[in-house]
Amino acid sequence: MADAKVQQPPRKTEKRIGRTVYIVTSHFQDQGSTAVDKIRCLIDVSTKEKRPCRKN
Repeated sequence: MADAKVQQPPRKTEKRIGRTVYIVTSHFQDQGSTAVDKIRCLIDVSTKEKRPCRKN
């Protein structure tokens, strides 16, 4: 059981605009691509040839 990872609960944010309440939950991976990697890939794809935006 030493290899078991501790799962953290999702982050919850509430935002009220007018009479509507928006609830957003966020889940983050421990490994893999970061948001910066994904944004950089999206910019590359939109300005160059099409290629998948995954980094493993």
